[in-house]
Formats: sequence, C-alpha cells, structure tokens
Amino acid sequence: MRLPLTSETLEDHCYRELRQMILGGHLVSGEKLVQEDLAVRLGVSRTPLRSAIARLERENFIKLTTRGEAFVAEFGPRQIADVFEMRAVLEGLTCRLLAPTIERKHILYLRSLMASVKPAVEGDDRDVYRDADVEFHTYLTNLVTDHPLGRMLESLHLIMAMSLAQGLLRAPEETFGEHIQIIDALEAGDPDVAERAMIDHIRRTIAILRQRTDAGEPAPGLIPHFKTDPGRAEDAGIATMTKGGIDMTILRRTALAVVLGSTAAIAAGSATAQDAVEFWTMTYGDQLNWKGEVEALIDGFTEETGIEVRHEIVPWGSAFQTYLTVSQGGAAPDCADMYWLHSFSAIGGDQHGPMPLNEYRDEYFPTLEEDFYAGALQDVLWQDDFYGIPWRGDIRAFIYRTDFAEEAGIDGPPQTWDEIVEDAKALTVRDENGNVERWGFAYGTATNVVSWLLPYYWQAGGTMMTDDGQTATIDNEAMRTALTFMRDLMWEHQVVNPDSLEAGYDPQPLFVNGQLAMVGSAEQAWGVELDRDYPQLEGQWAMATSPAGPENSDSFSGAGYFGVLRGSDHVEECVQLIEYMSRDENMLRLAQAAGTVSTKPEVMASEFWSDRPWKIVVGEALQDAHTSQHPAPAWSAIATPEPGGILYDLMYDVIVLQEDMDASIAEAQERMQAELDRS
Repeated sequence: MRLPLTSETLEDHCYRELRQMILGGHLVSGEKLVQEDLAVRLGVSRTPLRSAIARLERENFIKLTTRGEAFVAEFGPRQIADVFEMRAVLEGLTCRLLAPTIERKHILYLRSLMASVKPAVEGDDRDVYRDADVEFHTYLTNLVTDHPLGRMLESLHLIMAMSLAQGLLRAPEETFGEHIQIIDALEAGDPDVAERAMIDHIRRTIAILRQRTDAGEPAPGLIPHFKTDPGRAEDAGIATMTKGGIDMTILRRTALAVVLGSTAAIAAGSATAQDAVEFWTMTYGDQLNWKGEVEALIDGFTEETGIEVRHEIVPWGSAFQTYLTVSQGGAAPDCADMYWLHSFSAIGGDQHGPMPLNEYRDEYFPTLEEDFYAGALQDVLWQDDFYGIPWRGDIRAFIYRTDFAEEAGIDGPPQTWDEIVEDAKALTVRDENGNVERWGFAYGTATNVVSWLLPYYWQAGGTMMTDDGQTATIDNEAMRTALTFMRDLMWEHQVVNPDSLEAGYDPQPLFVNGQLAMVGSAEQAWGVELDRDYPQLEGQWAMATSPAGPENSDSFSGAGYFGVLRGSDHVEECVQLIEYMSRDENMLRLAQAAGTVSTKPEVMASEFWSDRPWKIVVGEALQDAHTSQHPAPAWSAIATPEPGGILYDLMYDVIVLQEDMDASIAEAQERMQAELDRS
C-alpha cells in the first residue's frame, strides 16, 4: 500500500513516474520534456523533478542538450537488436538453469498464462497479448534471482522493459507457439532444448530488426539509447568491452540501474503511509463510468465512517496473472474485487491470497443466506470458510429466435433435453441440395468451449472432482450421458454445426443473421448486446431458463466477490467497506454500472432488472446457478479450451471425431488425476 509522499520521497516518485512514462510510450522517442507541465502533472515542484531527470540522463533514458533542454532518448533498430541479443543470451541461460529444477506449480502458471491469452492470439489483440508476453519472460527471470550470477540476471528486468516498450514486433500467432515450445522443454527438464528454444525465439525477432536496419527503416518504438563513454565507464570502475557488435558496458550499467531502481522502490515502500485502505477492482462496461461510480460509493463510505480508501483498477487482460501472483505472495491490496476463490485459495494456502472472514460474518452479515442467491454464495464459501460478499453474477441462460419458433409452430422454449432435440430438428433448415442454411442448435457461446460441457454434465448428475480437489470424478455414467447427448446432436440428429469446436467459431453472428435458431448456454451479456446493437431484432428473440437434463436444470454460473487479502493491516476496515458495498441500494448502483446481474434477489426485483423480459429470465436462472469454480489449482490447466487441454481433448475426441467414448473418458480421467496429483 502506498502513502502520501513526503519530501524525502519526491525525487524517487518523479524518477519512477518519468521512467514509467518513457517505458510505457507515454513520452515518445525524441520528445522534449516541458518541465513546468511535468511538475504540474506529477504534483511536485521543479527541484525533485530536475533531480529525477538527472538520474534518468545518467541511465540514458533522457538526453540533455548544452542548453539544458531535456529530450527522451532515441534508440534505433540497431541498438534495439543489440538489446535483444543480450536478452537471447541471458534468457537462454535462464532456461538452462531452470530446466532441471523448475517446480510443477511454475509450469502450471505458465500454461495457464498462455491459455488465458489464447483468445487474444486468435483475435490478434496485441495489447492484451503484449502484457502476457512481458509477464511470460519476466516470470521466468524472477525464478533465477538467487543464482550466483545474481545482479547480471536481475538486469534482465530493465533490459526487457526497454526492449518490449516498443510493443510487439511479430504477430501473436507466431510467438505463441514458441512460448509453448519453451514451456514444453522446461517441463521435460532438458536444459539444452530449453536454452535453444528461448534463444531461437528471441533471435527470430532480431532478424526482423536487422532487416529494418538494413532497409534504413525508423525504430519501431522507443528504447533508451545507452551511450558508450569509455571515460565515464572507467571512472565508474566498469570495463568497456564489445563482443559481436554488442557493447557489454550496456549490460553492466543496466545492472547498476536495476540496483538503483530497486533501492528507490524500497525507500518509497518504507515511507508508504498505513492509514488508507487499498482497494482493487477490475473494470466493467464503460471504464470511466465504472471508475466514477465506484469512487462515488467510496466517497460515501468515507463520509459515513471516516475511513480513507484508495481505488485502483486491474485491467481484465492481466487480472488472472495479477491474482495468481497475489496468491503466490506477490504485492497485494487490502481488499479487492476477485474471482475463482477456490483455486486462488488453494494456491495461496494459509499464507497468501484470499483471507477467511469467519469471525466477522455474524456481526456484519447476519442474514447472509436470506440476502443472497444460494448459487452465488457457492463462490464465497469454501471448505467451511466464508471469504466475502458476491457482488456480481455471470449466469448463462437459454436463448432462441422466437420468430423462427413461431414459423415452425413451436410454442415457447424447450423444457427438457428431449424437447431440445425435437425443436432443433424442426428449426434446422436445408436447401434443395441438403446444405444447411440454418442450424437448429449450438451448445453455447464462443467464450470457452469447455464451459459448454459443464452444465450438461451437471444436469446429468455429475461432478468434476471431490470437494477437496484431490480426486477426479469424470469416469462415470453422468459424463457418458452428457457426451452422448452432445455427440448425437451433432451427428445423429445433425442439428449442430460440426465446426463448433474449431477455432474461430462464433455463434452470435449466426444467431443475429438468421443462421442459428437456439443456443443452449448464453451469457447474460447477449441480452445487453442484442438490445444495444441489433434493435431491428426486437421481438424476434427471447431468453429462457436452462432446459432440464436427467437430474436437474443447473446453469453455468460465476460470481465476482469483494474479499480481503491475507497480510492486510486493515481487515476490519475492509469488512466495513464490503458491508457498505453490499447494501441493496449500492449493489444496484454497481449492477447498473457494470451491466452484470446482481447476486441479491431484492436487487434483481428492482425496476432496472424488470424492464425487459430477458432481465427477468436471468434473474430466474440464478435460482439454478451452479458455480463454475473447482477447488484445485490445476483447474485452469484441466479446462484449457484448446487442443492439449484435458476436457477440450475429451470433447473433441468423442463429439467431433466420434472416437471410443469409454476409452476417451478413461484417458481424460487419468490425465486429470495426474494434474491434480502434481498440483
């Protein structure tokens, strides 16, 4: 947590903020620094600002002219390539050192990280993927900081910050597979292959930079220019050495910069004030509107209690990595908007991550069970402990085209699996040559194909694992029933597109354009999006609760919750904040700002959640909510929605390839158990 800055920390504050502006591209290469404007922006006088600029000039982030003007240093493709050459050597060495000893939990994290950005790869979302790329490389180098090479390897952090500040030089689809190869080599424990995989990965980018240099193209972005000054190097006791076109002084000076930067960070941390509660949330809907609404609620809380709260945003693109790091002992707020309680609690154990709040439950939340949907409470109760208040829901509902149903003589949505088959057959349309013009059914939306299987498995009476997360429980009749239903819809009844499980499949455009009649499990966001973006479809679609399977009508559900992090010095203040946020009127404001369903029946009965038929339905669906959480750190790896993921492979083999079901389930059970054992 941070405190108001004192005069002793102003220079460090300016230094860090300016360096981050440069590394983040907010101050661009060659830009003149207007000190008056920067002083206002940073809220300081020019004295600490000038000191910070002098430090950054010594580290070659900034260039000073003879007239005393300051400019952001320029760095061309050749110098960028040199930095990448250093990265290749040092990160290759990192992988060599890690391969024989890397722990399973680190492999799981890296695979989960890559799985989390697979949609960004497919959608060429370079901003999201860049964050994951930085995290991938930084995470690996963090694992070797205790090696005797010590500070030389630590220098990688600053080198990487510089070399990646420009953005991505290659498409995500190229580098994603290379990251997987590096993880595979590390998991295999092969130091030679791991080192070569990392070096080849980085040098493919170097080749592009060299081509740009040869072509005389400008630098792709900003990297500070490290000047070679033999006199200054000798004065500092650093030998100047060039090898292969790389000035090795850069490496040594960068290591020094890391040490100086770390010292500044420690000083700033030690001076941080302890009187403000630090509260993190993700962002929902319109970011500015969300931030404004949350901070307005915080202002009301502060006025009522006198407790100061500082709100920070965690981008969704980095939320998974952020909370996984928190659960492994990384920097944490006092309290936060979180998710996947079961997994993050299992990872953090009794040391890090989410903190049980049992002792505060009766005093602050005496009517918990009456106030919240039972399905939502599944996401804040784990192993008999209470962790906070579920404030938002993510419920899936059935959605169908009412206009097509009326044309086919169908009165209302299907109520059972058998009626899904019957209606889908009636709604599937083929031309005179047998080509499908409209599919009758889709299992679910495009968010995560593995999430399509879960509700059918639950509706058949199945559970994925035991309550303690130790034993896989998928080799059973419920799994056979669910997979048989899904496979028969595709091949026997021919009402589901055989390409459903392939990359790039998205049912929403098909639904909107009249090429798809029903979707079994659709996010509540579809209601918002159809209302907002497709007003011409008004009256032509509707949502409904999930049709019943053999055992129940369970719907896929997730919930975000407000909870406290272990290590906080402000536990009771956080509980008071959470209680304030959980009041009906405040929960309604949060739901309106976020565009997500509330976890409280009283809020869902409000006018806001009753003014559209689909809103009423998602409220009803919450009665059948089944948490998507599972009490095992390995769950994200088990449920990876891509080839190689255990449940994805099971679905693809049985549903699409129609391979032997018993053998496929037995193999998936064995693989899943192995993951649970390793984690």
